[in-house]
Order: sequence, then structure tokens, then C-alpha cells
Amino acid sequence: MKTINEVAAAAYEDAVAHGFWRGRVEIGEVVNLVTCELAEALQAEKKDPRGIFYEPGKTKPEGYAVELADAIILLLGGLVHAGFDPAELLRVKMEYNRSRPKLHGRAY
Repeated sequence: MKTINEVAAAAYEDAVAHGFWRGRVEIGEVVNLVTCELAEALQAEKKDPRGIFYEPGKTKPEGYAVELADAIILLLGGLVHAGFDPAELLRVKMEYNRSRPKLHGRAY
């Protein structure tokens, strides 16, 4: 099983090999791209509730889970490109979240 950092590095390397992540990338661009993938996931789920499927005769995976995976790939690539350690960031944030009250102190 690969670690999150190994997956992040592979996602980043694949993107670079395909011409993405050149030069300095603004956080706003990453947020916009991830937002687009999340919107595509919503639309895909409305079109077909299967998380992943293949159109007859095609090899491209389709479905809302695939679009969510695209968002994760972009986020991981963005973190690697910016020089962050995804596993450490997740560890720190999850550790903090464990210390928060139920529903983060909200009524909903």
C-alpha cells in the first residue's frame, strides 16, 4: 500500500509530465480548478448515481467518484508543488480536529 505522500508525488509527477504545474501557481487557480471538479462531481451524480462506470467501448472512467478523485489529485499536486508535506498537513489538521467539540460547538 502506498503512503499519501507517495500518491501525492505520483499525482504531481504525472501532472508535470502532461504539462501542468509549470512555474508559480496561484492558490486561487488551484481553488478554482478544485471547485470545477467538485461541480462536475455534483453534475455527474445527478446524471448517473453510480460512483464509477465506463461507457460501452470506452476506457475513460466516468462518475461522481471519479470527479472527486480529480479534486483530490489537484489538491495533492498543489500541496507538493508548493513544497508541503501532505501527510504531515493531514496529521496536524486531524489532530487539531480531534480536540474540537462535537459539531465544532455549533447547534446543527
